[in-house]
Amino acid sequence: MSNGQQHKCINIWYPKIGKRIISSKESLHKIIDNYYPGIKRNQQFHSLIKDAENHLILIRKIGDSAKIEKGEISRLARELNFTIQRTSSYIQCQGRPRLYRLIDLCISKTEAQTRLAKIENENHGVSSTEELLRRLATYYLAEELGVSLDDSYYLLQADKYFHSLRLLANGGLFSEVADQIEISRIQVRRWFLNEGKPFLVHLTSRIPKQPPWRGYKWLPTYIDPYGIHIPSDFIQVPMLLEHWEQIEHVLSQLTERNDQKMSDWQDRFGRISRENAFAYVLGMMVSDATKNGTRSYSSIGFELKLTKAKSWSEQVGEATCYYLGKLGIDAKRGKPVHHVGGYEAHYWYGGRSPLLKWMLRSVLGINLGNCTTYQPIRCEWLLDCPLEIRLKFLQALNDGDGFASVKGQKLGNTCIPNISFFMQLLNSFGVESCPRSDQKQVVIRKADSIKQAVRMPFFLHATGRQIIAEKLAKMLSKRKLQRRGFFPEDVVTLILSLKRKGYSLGAIAERVFDKYELSFSRSSIDNIIRSRGVIGYY
Repeated sequence: MSNGQQHKCINIWYPKIGKRIISSKESLHKIIDNYYPGIKRNQQFHSLIKDAENHLILIRKIGDSAKIEKGEISRLARELNFTIQRTSSYIQCQGRPRLYRLIDLCISKTEAQTRLAKIENENHGVSSTEELLRRLATYYLAEELGVSLDDSYYLLQADKYFHSLRLLANGGLFSEVADQIEISRIQVRRWFLNEGKPFLVHLTSRIPKQPPWRGYKWLPTYIDPYGIHIPSDFIQVPMLLEHWEQIEHVLSQLTERNDQKMSDWQDRFGRISRENAFAYVLGMMVSDATKNGTRSYSSIGFELKLTKAKSWSEQVGEATCYYLGKLGIDAKRGKPVHHVGGYEAHYWYGGRSPLLKWMLRSVLGINLGNCTTYQPIRCEWLLDCPLEIRLKFLQALNDGDGFASVKGQKLGNTCIPNISFFMQLLNSFGVESCPRSDQKQVVIRKADSIKQAVRMPFFLHATGRQIIAEKLAKMLSKRKLQRRGFFPEDVVTLILSLKRKGYSLGAIAERVFDKYELSFSRSSIDNIIRSRGVIGYY
């Protein structure tokens, strides 16, 4: 260097990546290939690597010099195809080639593989849209999911999620992946750090990997009520019910509740099999229970409101909660409410359950969004079930919507719109019935059928109704033993007196039975009244 020329101090940055010193072009390429191959996706990678290689050449040319002449910077810039500003920055200001700055921000291949292995493990093998759709096809609630959610949006999010993880398999920059799949850099970072994932990935990662039995699908028995409602505790359920053994398979997979309430209920109502509990709950779903939330994609709730005016209402509600617990569903008593009918009612409710949705749709054959008040059930398979199962179902129907009348001398059920099915069910017990003229009730009038129904018994927990039914059966049995056409004079006097007071024929028959233990049909009492010409009768 000639005297008199201005000299510049050299303050150059010696490249390294992490703790690895970069001494040559070969070592730079080796480190990138082994640890940061994802950086190669950068569209400017070729110019970036060329810049870093020339930086290494610049270091070699400078050597161990402490100072450099001003004109030498210009020469080196031309030689390496750098601008003077860049060359000066590299030599005097510890300037770093942009490649190294990007590598500092880049996810290494080692880190990527470690994190992605953890993610795949937590996703239980759901690592592609194809696998997601395969699992979704085995999910019982998938149809409701497609109805109630914008499935195209959720599938698109899941597809971008899997695509981003594939792109980051060898490391790389979040921003480059985000640009490629048209999503925010922050979202890509959250997915990679496992701080969140699309809803369908959350959902399908919980669905068992193994396929269910043929004709069955996976149903969760529990769905987290908070956050994004993640399902768990899966069982296999049939889509189309054809026979009782299918339900036995389902019930064998359930775990009943085991707490103090269940113990207290068992002491009160006695032991009951899970199968019988299921049949009773099913019948109550058809009669008095409200299926709350049928439009939810995942589950429905169970509500029961029974009038305080009936002494047995409390027993029906508590027993139903006990039977729900046998199916693993938590149910409890709430505060009294005012029913839409205007009366004050006891109130019970159960936790939302996918199992109840399956019972409504596949077991009872009710379309989602419709209620059992107006849509007939479709469960002909029930008619071929064991007697005890049919009986518990029938008793639940009658505890909810049944009636017994001594005055009307009949039993029955207001089973709209299931009149035909209810008559077939009664017939399976040898009980003859007929629809009322307005098609709003099924009634049992024949004495032998009434007595058979009472022996079953017709009611289980609606004990007040059963007492009335037993009284009616006793009257009918007594009538059969009496001498036909025999009316003691004091009985005739009572009949005429009651008629003058406005009593109905059925009420008169009941009063006569209560006082004399004599039983007469309404037509017989009608004949007495007509023969004596009671004033005001016609």
